This record gives sequence, structure tokens and C-alpha cells, in this order.
Amino acid sequence: MAQKNPTNERMFHLSLNVSNLDHSVEFYTKALGIAPVKRHADYAKFELNNPPLVLSLEPGLSESQEKLNHLGIRVSDGEALRTFAESAHSSGLEPQYIQGVECCYSRQTKLCLNDPDGNLVEFYVLEADLENDSKKQQIDQRSVTSQTQTTNQVWDHMLGTPFQNPIPVQSKSLDEVRLRGTFNIKIAPEDSAKILSEVKRALTPGGQLMLHLLVSDVPIHTTLPRLPGPAALVEHTPTESEIIKALEEAGFNQIELKRLSHSPVFQFAGAKMRELMITANTCRVEATQSNQIVVYRGPFKELTDDTGVRYPRGKRVSVSPSTFAQLNVPNLRDSFVFLNENNTTSCSVETTTSHRETTI
Repeated sequence: MAQKNPTNERMFHLSLNVSNLDHSVEFYTKALGIAPVKRHADYAKFELNNPPLVLSLEPGLSESQEKLNHLGIRVSDGEALRTFAESAHSSGLEPQYIQGVECCYSRQTKLCLNDPDGNLVEFYVLEADLENDSKKQQIDQRSVTSQTQTTNQVWDHMLGTPFQNPIPVQSKSLDEVRLRGTFNIKIAPEDSAKILSEVKRALTPGGQLMLHLLVSDVPIHTTLPRLPGPAALVEHTPTESEIIKALEEAGFNQIELKRLSHSPVFQFAGAKMRELMITANTCRVEATQSNQIVVYRGPFKELTDDTGVRYPRGKRVSVSPSTFAQLNVPNLRDSFVFLNENNTTSCSVETTTSHRETTI
């Protein structure tokens, strides 16, 4: 039976990157004589009382990756963590304080340090166990086209595996492409553009791109330290504006931030790093259109959408049925008056009708 320290007393923590999670779980189960207290497709954790040890295993070890993920000390509560912080600061160390981060199927508050060799050392409080890991999302690592339950054609890429260019599918055959951490490696801007261009080639008209990555508020020009857990492979964090600009220049539209973590996940060199999930779409061409009328209420003087259509406050704007439908969604509809109803939902490129603005 698995051992677990019920009082969350101080315990040493060791996290290892492993090449085969199943084989490693089998080995440590035999070697330690206990079963893991947590076992997921992408994570396993053992807890021992004697000696007090938390051992976690994370898959995806590559030839260039260190076997040691990070070291840590788990403490009992926030007061104990503050004691560590005061001791570190009085000794001239400058730990990074991270509050309420979700990783390794748990929520933790931690202090992070890097030793002289660059090894990550954490002091942390385990605040809650979680069934889902927001950093991992049970990623499907298949590098070929997969079918979801809705029969949509989906292609995934995950940080730590080579990006296949070209993507091994026919043009305009994928309903969705998911890039998880793809832009968290050091690549030139022109290479990022090539990746997005290839994704656009593979997507159907109206297909969706999903990006999930770590971004920073300002550029980081120095080498990142080794980050903990699933972020161990992160080499580079682009800024939020760089990602949005790259998507716009690649011709994507309907760009929407689905998640930008309110609090920084990491802080380094004056930069605050956050988790970003963003979606963008390709356009579906509509050959014929009947116009619909919308009026922007305010409070801003004017809005402009991704296709360049302007919405001056208080003026009627003639839009395609698809644009009409895109505006008539919960997070936007309160800002507009809709003078007609239409349920068309595709993204459009206007081919026969121009947009008209008239004062009401």
C-alpha cells in the first residue's frame, strides 16, 4: 500500500525526467515496495515516510535533457515557507516567490532557487491535490492526424518533440491544429513564421489553431534557468504581443485569448511569465452575401475587427451574415445593437459586398 505523509511535514522532494514512465513506475514500485500515490498518463508520484521522500517521475526524457528535473523540500504550511524565505534573504539569496501555481496535479505555493550548477531547488507548500494538471492537459503526443469523438481531424505538436514541416497531411484537411509549447524553444522569427504558414496550409477554411505556451510581459534576453515540472523544456518565452503579431502577419483572424493567468507563474530577470492559451482561425470564403446591420454602442470611439471593418460608435455598419453572427456572442453582443438576426457562423472574406457606415 502507498505511504503518504498525512500531516504534510517537511519532506525531501526529487523529480526525475524518465524515458519510459511505465517502466520507471514498475521499477520504483519494486525497489521501494510501495505503489505510487498518484498515477497519470504523464505523471507519477511516490511518497515515503521513512525516509520522508516525495519522488515524482515525468516522461519525455530526450538525449539533450537532464535526467534531474528538480529538487525540493515540502514544508507543512505557509508559516514554515515564510521562515525559509526570511532565512534565504538574510543569507543573500533571492528566491522567486510563486503563489498558487498549478503543476504536477496539485496547487502549490513555492520559493524557487537555482544552485551554482543551474539545478532548480524548490521549497513549497502542497495546498491541494488536483485531478487535472493545467500545465499538461493530458496531451495527445501523436504526430499524425487523429480523429476526435466529433470526427474532427486534429493534429497535435508538443514541446520536446520535433515539429514536422511539412505536416504529414494534405492541404486544407485539418479542422484543428494544437501547438503546445511549440514556440517555447529558441527559434528565429522567420522560422516561427514558417511554422504558422505550414499550419495555415494544413487547416481547412474556417479551421482553428490553438496555442498553449508560456509567455512573458517583457523580452528576456538572457538564458532562462531550468524551470520546474512541465516547464523544464522551456528555452524561450515570447511576449504576448509577439505571439499575436505573428498570428496576424500569418493571416489568422478571430484571435482570442482563452486564458492568460492572472498571476505570474514564474519571474525571472525582471520579466513576469504567464500561461497563455490562444485560438485563431482561418477564413471561410463566402461567394454571395446579404448584408446585416449592426450599431456599436460604445464606450470607445471606435472598434476595428481582424478583417479591417471599423465600427464607429453610434453608426450603422453593414456586415456579412457571418460577421454578424460573430458579433452576436455573449462577450460582445451587449456592445452592439443588432438590427437583423442571422445564425450563420463561418468566418468570411467579403467578395461581392463592401461595408457601409451611415449615421443614425
